[in-house]
Order: sequence, then structure tokens, then C-alpha cells
Amino acid sequence: MTVPGPADDGGRWDRFHRIAAEFSGPRPHFPDVAAALTAAGFTDVRATGIAVSLPVADPGTAWDFHLSHGFAARVDALSPDDAAAFRRRALAELTRMHGSGGIVLDRGAVVHRARA
Repeated sequence: MTVPGPADDGGRWDRFHRIAAEFSGPRPHFPDVAAALTAAGFTDVRATGIAVSLPVADPGTAWDFHLSHGFAARVDALSPDDAAAFRRRALAELTRMHGSGGIVLDRGAVVHRARA
């Protein structure tokens, strides 16, 4: 089982995450998968972290990437005015990032393996 995990972005995404939190609350936290697997009777539970850095061509592509990776529900839950304001501010931040060395998505995951 693979779930999102930590990735060190050197603070590059802090402003973007603050904007997102203003409109839709903090980023979701994920359950302790290893504990859940153990509680469900699995044995030999192991977790391995992985990370990737993905350069993104432009702010619009970065926004679209976020929407296609579970972010759309957060935006759709907003009023039309808030959704428009969020998109405008997020794109402004992505544009700033793009002009300050480029947009790089630093993403992590945790791969859990266990025996039934």
C-alpha cells in the first residue's frame, strides 16, 4: 500500500500551502498505516519512504497537476467567489515560483509492505 508521505522542499512550497490553508484548511493528514496493518493482523510490516522532484513547465501546469491529484475536491467545496480568489492567488504564487528558479514538485510517498 502506498500513501502520500513527507518530502523536503526546502520551504519552497510554504507560501502556496499557506494560501491553500486560508481557503480550505490545513493539508489532510494520513492515518498511521503501519499501525492499522498490524491491528488488522498483518505481520512483517515494513515501510519505505520514496521521494521525487518533478520540474513543471509553467504555473498553469502546476495548478492542473494539483487539481488532478486530489486537490479539486478542496477547490470544489469553496463558494464560486472563494474558488476564483483561491485560484488567482495560487497562480500568482506559482508565477512567483516560476520566476524565482522554476517550479519543482517535491513529492514523497511511503510504501508499506506486510504479510497476510
